[in-house]
Amino acid sequence: MNARKETDEANPGASVLMLDDMERNLPSVPCYKLTAIAAPLMNHLKALMQVIQDQQLELNTVKQQLYHYKELAECGSRDRSVSEETLTECSTEPHPQERKVMTKRQRAPSVQPFS
Repeated sequence: MNARKETDEANPGASVLMLDDMERNLPSVPCYKLTAIAAPLMNHLKALMQVIQDQQLELNTVKQQLYHYKELAECGSRDRSVSEETLTECSTEPHPQERKVMTKRQRAPSVQPFS
């Protein structure tokens, strides 16, 4: 960038610093300084991108497991055996003949990787 002094016509005796127009599109900071700033930021962004990709892969795995267990639960609910259901009488109701079907509390299966 070239600078030159010119006299100010409004103030006789004062000078004004003028810049050449030919280099206005160029950055005023040297490239090595920009690289020193940008390189650590790019490394940080790459690391963040890898973390996001790993979490997305883990999320997809958990979704597959969820759908798998959901399908198992739907298939299992139709094929319940008598041992999985407990019949109890409700003594507070006026008709002791009626029985209320109460299912056993199902234990949540531990999450295992779906292969």
